[in-house]
Amino acid sequence: MTKLSSRVKLYGICSEDQSDANRAYADWNLSNYSSIIGDDKNVLVRYIRDTYLPKLHITDCSKDGARSPELTLKNFPNGAVQPAVLFFVGTKPALGWACVPTAANLQGSLGRPDPAAVWGVVKGCKAMDDEGKTFEMDDGEDLPQTVTLGQACRNCCNCIIL
Repeated sequence: MTKLSSRVKLYGICSEDQSDANRAYADWNLSNYSSIIGDDKNVLVRYIRDTYLPKLHITDCSKDGARSPELTLKNFPNGAVQPAVLFFVGTKPALGWACVPTAANLQGSLGRPDPAAVWGVVKGCKAMDDEGKTFEMDDGEDLPQTVTLGQACRNCCNCIIL
């Protein structure tokens, strides 16, 4: 895994409790992340959706749980956040993308923005900010996306990367 600059802070937010988030941090070798935040009540997730990412989807496991054996009310009584990416340059959002799970995208495993393309948008916004220029948040919809089964298998994590 590429080592990020110390000036870059990478956080993950998941719909599990903090002990499960800590276990994922260790088990999945997420050492590039500053932290994984367990938000089992989806309070922070709802704030992010209401403030930055209106398309951010929280699966209602009482209705949608049959799609995946893990998405049960027992595991996610307050719903399960679906994949999203939100990058800031300073205090301004540079890129905000959220997955709406469908059968066509394997319930969110396919169609995620390519990491190199995401980083290109963020670097471009940073350069504009350094020059005193303004920028608008990119929704990531026009970026190249993950399309292979191998990529889909690596993408089976329901969390927000912030």
